Amino acid sequence: DPLVHHGRHIGRSIYAFANINHLLTMGVAIDAVGDVPSEEQERLEYRVYKAILKFLPPLDEALANYSPEQITRIAALLQKGSDSARSDDTKGLKKGVIEFLNDDAPLDPYVHPGEKSSRGFAHPRLGQLLCPISKDWNNETHRKELIEGTQTPGPEDWPLFLFENQEFNREDVWAGFLKNEYLVQAYLWVFICPTAARKSKKSIKATKQGNAQIHGMTSVTIASIVYIATQVRFALTNAEPFSRSDRVTDSQSFYQSLYRFLDNPDYHEEVDDLLKWWN
Repeated sequence: DPLVHHGRHIGRSIYAFANINHLLTMGVAIDAVGDVPSEEQERLEYRVYKAILKFLPPLDEALANYSPEQITRIAALLQKGSDSARSDDTKGLKKGVIEFLNDDAPLDPYVHPGEKSSRGFAHPRLGQLLCPISKDWNNETHRKELIEGTQTPGPEDWPLFLFENQEFNREDVWAGFLKNEYLVQAYLWVFICPTAARKSKKSIKATKQGNAQIHGMTSVTIASIVYIATQVRFALTNAEPFSRSDRVTDSQSFYQSLYRFLDNPDYHEEVDDLLKWWN
């Protein structure tokens, strides 16, 4: 179904954890009245709604004439696409992230690409990547707290893998922020093709179109970077399955927190520079 197909791109590049039926219903109601939402969350949701309509102009033209039942059916198909894309990418990056790490240096202890139990803070290399910037992985007390779970990072505790070379500069939070090599590789895996992401397979040409080309995506979006960061974070942990309500990683809250930070108008220049770097 074309709407399921378009829904896959919405989840990856516009907003991953959207309740699409709510967005469409709310957006139509706001457009009918003509008032801009006053609450921050509603304004964010309305911007996502507008981004969906920009991506799907025919929907924008017809939505006002649809019945609530028609809107619900359309939303269900878009939601199916969004959810299935997230599930497919989670499955792929479960293997892919381990391959990226092994391309740099074989993981020790070994981590099987198909299982999750040996991941997380218990693994020295994965644990370092997941270590929140408020902690020092080289500090034995901090490391023990994370491994034993007496200190559990929240969704707003940024892990080191968000930063280039896993180096966080307390004097300049934007230094290397969201420029980590593994994020770039994961982005290539999802939006171009898995072989493009692998250092050891750069000479191998893709045999089919990647997701970016399929959907006419010509530039990186904030949402797509946050989506990849959320997927990589989950792939490094020992948690499964990836879902809206997973309590161990709280992926939805992590995604929302990082998205809101980048969506803050106060950081417009920094985000523009970040997007230029990615593009």
